[in-house]
Amino acid sequence: MVNLFKVLVLSTFLLPNLAVASIDGATESEIETCRRLRTFLAGGVGEVECQTEYQIYSKFVGNYNRQRVKKESKQVRIGAFNLFKPGATQTEYKDHELVAEIINHWDVVAAVELTSNNGLSKRHNDAIVEYYTNRLAELETTNTDVNALTTRNELALIREQYDFPGYILLLKELQKLDSSWSLVLSGKQEGSENATVKELTGYYYRSSVVELKKTDYCSDRYGRNGKFGCLPVLDEKTFGRDVDGLFSRRPFISTFESGEFDFTLLSTHVIHNAPSDEALQKKILNNVFGVDDYKDIGPGVTQLKYARFAEVRLMAEFVDYLRKSYYEQDYIILGDFNLESSNNYWETFFKDFNNLEIRIEGATSMAVGKSLSDGTITHGTKSNYDHFLFDPKETTNCQGDGAAKIFNFIEGDFSRLINRRYLIRSNAMYYSTTREKDMYRLKAGGREKVESLVSNYVRSIENKMTVKSGQLVKRFDIEESKQEFYDRVIDSQLFDKTYYSYLKEVISDHLPIYMNCSNQYDND
Repeated sequence: MVNLFKVLVLSTFLLPNLAVASIDGATESEIETCRRLRTFLAGGVGEVECQTEYQIYSKFVGNYNRQRVKKESKQVRIGAFNLFKPGATQTEYKDHELVAEIINHWDVVAAVELTSNNGLSKRHNDAIVEYYTNRLAELETTNTDVNALTTRNELALIREQYDFPGYILLLKELQKLDSSWSLVLSGKQEGSENATVKELTGYYYRSSVVELKKTDYCSDRYGRNGKFGCLPVLDEKTFGRDVDGLFSRRPFISTFESGEFDFTLLSTHVIHNAPSDEALQKKILNNVFGVDDYKDIGPGVTQLKYARFAEVRLMAEFVDYLRKSYYEQDYIILGDFNLESSNNYWETFFKDFNNLEIRIEGATSMAVGKSLSDGTITHGTKSNYDHFLFDPKETTNCQGDGAAKIFNFIEGDFSRLINRRYLIRSNAMYYSTTREKDMYRLKAGGREKVESLVSNYVRSIENKMTVKSGQLVKRFDIEESKQEFYDRVIDSQLFDKTYYSYLKEVISDHLPIYMNCSNQYDND
């Protein structure tokens, strides 16, 4: 009893509302999140390592075998996926099981738009932690046997109310498919100046095929706190000039090995909206492009896009620095660039960085409506934003026609799996006098599917509890929650304007991209 109390109560990671303080460049709250997870997961996803620059969650430690991988797999499958804030309030209907089925096609996947619990979910978790801590203290004070069945069940019920962030829920589903799935996660949340939710970046990797290796740059800059991953330091030592603050979200860097092939990935989610602060605008223009006005940069650059290209240029410069400074030569920038590969500025960019090439030319971000205002059918996509950027002459492992592709879960084979679970509309339309608009009829069996979807959702939330006035109480208003689920996942399917919205709710607002690379050799 005393030992349990000391472990779970006296440990600082269970105490809510800690003051934020600097710890080797991170904040105490970020370390606390990882340590809380380690406690409430209780080994559920394997070992948990909490460092200031990265976190690791893995069941598969020390079982990678290079020669076996080289012989059996022949290639490593690398993906990138904007996961659209799994676990956030705005994505509470995300189907982590289906997302895991998608990711399970590959061996290492750069994941952006990951988030820790925020808003209502964070306040709920803080309240659960405080309630749990206080309850343990009461049991200690009254000399209650915490190993008694009723007490253990009571404590387990409280722990079950803790909301795991979406990146953990996704990892749990991946490990059901293959226990070797692991996650290395950035140690800092970052975002643009007006971002209400800051983001994390990570790599899901299949540890039986891919081994997480030491990243020399991160080790040099952060010591053991950065051994397996970090965000770059934006200083004059690296860039030769002041570029501090010019990234909204710095790329997360980690190094992997599969068979003979070792490579370093830089996962990025490039800024979308240019900063409104005039001093920052000027600093970006001066320090990246050497101009005072974005109009002087060249064709393809607009007021909206200059900051996006600034981040891409800085990443390319950073890769040049890494190549000159370290033995590793295989660097792949991948993720959501918020830029089309057809933009005219790429011609200028590739004159300055003529060793690099961009891959993926098709549309990867989702359109919610069935058609555009001019009547053009969207097929569910609109913008070509997700890419790989690397030197194919150096990283020859990833060469070849068609090596880089888009995984289309909207219209491809996988869409049938999604639609068996969620699609309720037919192709027949009619004018609804009650709604006063055209809408789709339910397909055969659609009404029964609607009832099943709603009842399954209700079952998933009806026993969830939260803390109010020091007591455990029902967390959700069932009727209100049921209506919101119906509106966003079901009713939205029945109108052209929100035709594909349900896919955004249950999967993501981006399609993943991937490429297959030989692991039979390495040029380094």
